[in-house]
Amino acid sequence: MNYNNRNRRPTKTKNTSQSYASQTIKSRHAMEEFPAHANIVICPDDGLVYFKKAWHHRLDDIKHLKEEYKISFERCPVCRMKHEHTYEGELAIMHIPPLYEHDLIRLVQNFGASIFSKDPLDQILRMRRDGNAFYIECSRNQSMLRLAKKISSAFKARHRKQISFSHEPSDVVCSVIDFG
Repeated sequence: MNYNNRNRRPTKTKNTSQSYASQTIKSRHAMEEFPAHANIVICPDDGLVYFKKAWHHRLDDIKHLKEEYKISFERCPVCRMKHEHTYEGELAIMHIPPLYEHDLIRLVQNFGASIFSKDPLDQILRMRRDGNAFYIECSRNQSMLRLAKKISSAFKARHRKQISFSHEPSDVVCSVIDFG
């Protein structure tokens, strides 16, 4: 640290010995979502398009396409999660009253459609029923938490909500809503 003579406060000096690339390390999620080998990547499963470091819904959404762009076909991160049976957020809804069941399914489907319309990588991967319980798996844990809050506010009946975060290095967040 250097001292400024005028007010005698320490000032930081720039460390130029480190390169910029060594200071910024991409997370493993950023490396999964951003392939760098082609200009345009098209997912063969659901048709999502990767172009200019972002995933888009359709190729029609991209303006200024050139014919010399290199195109490759590869699964998007969401389709890889579906194929490998992995997820980031799981919501378990237990002891659902029969009165709420149909409305709950519609709420989850509409929520899934709204988050997908905003971001193509934000999806509800699977929704399965096991007896009197529903298990919903999401591609992002933030969307699962938002869905849990939405269900809590929509069904103001008596229920318990519990959220548990997994230990490192896993990103999985599990939430349980119990109507019982």
